[in-house]
Amino acid sequence: MHKRLFTMALPKRKPDKTSFNQVLKLASQLAPKEQEKLVQAMQLEELRREIMIGVKQIEQGEGIPGEQVFQRLRARHNELVRKSTK
Repeated sequence: MHKRLFTMALPKRKPDKTSFNQVLKLASQLAPKEQEKLVQAMQLEELRREIMIGVKQIEQGEGIPGEQVFQRLRARHNELVRKSTK
């Protein structure tokens, strides 16, 4: 839906030619709830990109063994708990 809003409002040209300022101007014209939806959609798209980077790394054998990941997470958690109880 948001993509449609932008493509309808922008001049007919390639998406890569759309300037950052044009996008900001269009976003500022959206209602607050629509702005929030747009931000959420952008965050979701960024998360998808990050996941795809991870998937490619795993496919190339660059992954970290699961137990090692959980050990790091436990260590971080324990450190946060230790700091919060001081």
